[in-house]
Amino acid sequence: LQLQMDAEGIGMLRRATGSWTSSEIASRLVVRGDFDVEARFSQFEAFGDHDVYAMLVVKLDDAEKTLVRAVRSCVSQRRHHYFQTSRSIAKPDGTRAYLTQNTTCEMTSGRLRLARRGDEVYYLLAENDSSDFRLVGQQPAPNVDRLGIDLQLIASGTAAAKIVWNSV
Repeated sequence: LQLQMDAEGIGMLRRATGSWTSSEIASRLVVRGDFDVEARFSQFEAFGDHDVYAMLVVKLDDAEKTLVRAVRSCVSQRRHHYFQTSRSIAKPDGTRAYLTQNTTCEMTSGRLRLARRGDEVYYLLAENDSSDFRLVGQQPAPNVDRLGIDLQLIASGTAAAKIVWNSV
């Protein structure tokens, strides 16, 4: 992992070494009730022949350890670029179950946004310098008292990913 902080934000470069490799910027932010979280990014790039993901993650403090994620991804098989909505829960055996939806997206900069109202989480996306968000999906999410916010960069196989996180 390479990190670089400058006036633009925190730059991350994550290279995989054959298996899944993940780096995260874990905040100490704790939010209660309804929320609206936005991460601005720029200079997203994917290299190599495997999958890469850059994501805004909200960790819910419920019994299933729910994770909701707004994801900018590049999937290797066809080099398809996506914005992905993702909700996962911990199963009793320790593995996770995922509910995802992909929307074609090739932006290299923009804003990822997650907003919960009541028991629904909304996935929003603003491409490049647009001030307008597009609603890409929504899913049920428990309305719990505490949650955490992280930024992650993940790569697999012989891939690498690069991003600058400009703000949260």
